[in-house]
Amino acid sequence: MAEYSGREYPVEELQSLDSTGGALAPEGAQDEIANLSGDVPIWATEEPVEDLLAPLSEDGVLEKVIVKEALRAEALVLVTNIANDQDVNTISDLTTKVLEGYKIDLASRKDWEELNKEIIDLAKLLVKKKTYNGEIVANVKYPMIINACMQFAARAYPEIIKGNEVVKGKVVGQDPEGTKFDRAQRIANFMSFQLLNHMEDWEEGVDQLLFNLPAIGCTFKKSYFDIIERTNISQIVFADDLVVNYFAESLERAPRVTHKIYLYHNEIVERITSGVFVDFDIAELGQATSDETSDVDDETPHLFLEQHRWYDLDDDGYQEPYIVTIHEASQKLVRISARYATDGIIRETNDQGIQNPNGKIIKIKPEQYFTRYLFMPAVDGGFYGMGFGSLLMSNNTAINTVINQLLDAGTLSNRQSGFLGRGLKLGRGKSIKLKSGEWKSVEATGDDLRKNVFAMPIREPSTVLFQLLGLLIESGKELAGMTEILAGNSPGANVPAESVLALIEQGLQVYSAVHKRIHRAQYKEFQKLKRLNALYLDQMTYSTALDDQEAVVQADFNSKDYDVFPVSDPNSTTMMQRLMKAKAMLELRGQGLDDMEIMRRYLLAMDVTDIEKLFPETPEENPEEQATIQKIQADIQKIQAEIQKMQSETDLNYAKIKTEYGGQRKTTAGILNDDRKLDLQAAQTLNQIQLGRSQQSVGKAPSGVKESTAKREYGLVTNNQE
Repeated sequence: MAEYSGREYPVEELQSLDSTGGALAPEGAQDEIANLSGDVPIWATEEPVEDLLAPLSEDGVLEKVIVKEALRAEALVLVTNIANDQDVNTISDLTTKVLEGYKIDLASRKDWEELNKEIIDLAKLLVKKKTYNGEIVANVKYPMIINACMQFAARAYPEIIKGNEVVKGKVVGQDPEGTKFDRAQRIANFMSFQLLNHMEDWEEGVDQLLFNLPAIGCTFKKSYFDIIERTNISQIVFADDLVVNYFAESLERAPRVTHKIYLYHNEIVERITSGVFVDFDIAELGQATSDETSDVDDETPHLFLEQHRWYDLDDDGYQEPYIVTIHEASQKLVRISARYATDGIIRETNDQGIQNPNGKIIKIKPEQYFTRYLFMPAVDGGFYGMGFGSLLMSNNTAINTVINQLLDAGTLSNRQSGFLGRGLKLGRGKSIKLKSGEWKSVEATGDDLRKNVFAMPIREPSTVLFQLLGLLIESGKELAGMTEILAGNSPGANVPAESVLALIEQGLQVYSAVHKRIHRAQYKEFQKLKRLNALYLDQMTYSTALDDQEAVVQADFNSKDYDVFPVSDPNSTTMMQRLMKAKAMLELRGQGLDDMEIMRRYLLAMDVTDIEKLFPETPEENPEEQATIQKIQADIQKIQAEIQKMQSETDLNYAKIKTEYGGQRKTTAGILNDDRKLDLQAAQTLNQIQLGRSQQSVGKAPSGVKESTAKREYGLVTNNQE
């Protein structure tokens, strides 16, 4: 026998669990571990631990082995059935407490169950035969609730599951070398693959959840390790099958949570054979019954109550969290398992704030299996919240009543009835029924017919009721956020685009709040799945799925420097909103930001798949080439400095030349000015000569003035020329 956490486990059982190569024995880890006493884990042997760990005390191997073996021990404790180790009095007391607590919780939510049944009938549009005074009357169900649920699911589903992405990683703290980012990316990629491919029912469960949640107001997901299938499961649990006290604040603070599980004969046998249930004769359970129908047979499933509760099993005065499973009809207890691990035990600390391993237990944090998805909180603070069903219940009922009244009034108006007088002579107690297009002869004249036939005064369908019907439908749509524009109908002609976007954003306010609640709940679900992977995921599956040699389960899933989140954006509930944000980011390109990342986010907003293939591959950097490039860059900078110096000297010389050239231009301008003056004087002299000749020709030449004298005075001729 091997002891762990105060309990003894058969070594054969540990070997059988370890030899599966699955959750409890991650494969591909290390040769050092394989050499440890065959297939038996360290903590399952009777040899001194110091002798076993001595060869591993070098190169950090010891720490890895201890971490791995501790995780395997935690996993074994959480899946071990300890019911056979308890005495009869403990079994009897625990069975009584489970059944009494279950009945108390059922009674607390009785009103909610009745309302829930009415909501389901309305949402399913069940048509039942309805009579009045022996005649069948209209009983139409208007699809307001189911329409609201369909629109909500249609908007939420593509936001939660975007292609092959469901989970994204987030780095916590500084990451200068990018190792944290790589680890977070590996976890996100694997968990997305795990949810969409490995856990086959997960996506179908999300689809079912998004239809059930808006109608009822509350749905649950149960995340656990299936011992028989040896895989992690995250299945949907309907609110009707999870019994919690109606006035409980939350799952974490609820004193007990009871899951109603229906198992068929073969499923019970599988659990007995695998050790999940204690060994017993199935005949002890008796004939299974059903609340839905009285027709039962050998294949009718049995109801088991799996209650997550607190119970002081070791009589230390503090109740520990356990999972107790009981057959409801026969009250037979079939399973007890711990609901806590050693890392959830909080003990008293010393002066340095370090917990004392042997100190007094202060608190035990239980392992949470269930995640509550809440549509909106209940007005009265009830645990199960509210949905479109409870919000639209009275409105939908009134609509159904008005529609049926209008139909009945139309039917009575079309099928007239009345009274026949004695003068019609049809015979005692006889009447006439006419078919369409039929004429019958009677022993009476037209005047007698007119006097002896009296039609029942029936009014046609009321226009007031019809207007009231429109008012009720419109108010229901407004309450559910089902505006015309969100339903895809045209807002009208000549409506500005900005006004349309404002109407859409206003109409999505109701959905945005609900999306944030779903985002928060899904984050809790992924945290539980991350914990399960750390305990049960085997190394071979992890490294094979990622095809990455650096992918190590213990190193990745137990790290505290990253977190996992849903890939959905709670602030953007439509593709249009994402595109608007992405287009706004496109305008920031070339302003010092990462343009490639901006383009990548724009393509993601457009739901483009395989965007990584659109970007060119970045070549790997060679250190020698980098050094050569840096040297060339330094030489280029030196040459640029010399060129700048030469340019400065050239500019200075050019300035001097320009100054000298300016003086020369000034001198040249003066000479040209003198030449213009001489030309002007010559022109004036020639004009005077021409004037003198003209006066001389008429005898009016000035006396004492000769042409030769004038030319000589003005320098036009010399003395020798004269």
